[in-house]
Amino acid sequence: QHGGTMERRVVVVIKKEPNQLYGAVGTAAGQGTMRERAKRIQRHLLNQM
Repeated sequence: QHGGTMERRVVVVIKKEPNQLYGAVGTAAGQGTMRERAKRIQRHLLNQM
């Protein structure tokens, strides 16, 4: 039953503060894509030289 209360608490937090959750996930994903994009741009520039 302890697990059930934990799950319920997590659901309550998600319902109360969805923007914070999505914001954290969004920034993490955004940083990842930016890093990938930077790598691709570097490769592209090196290929052109």
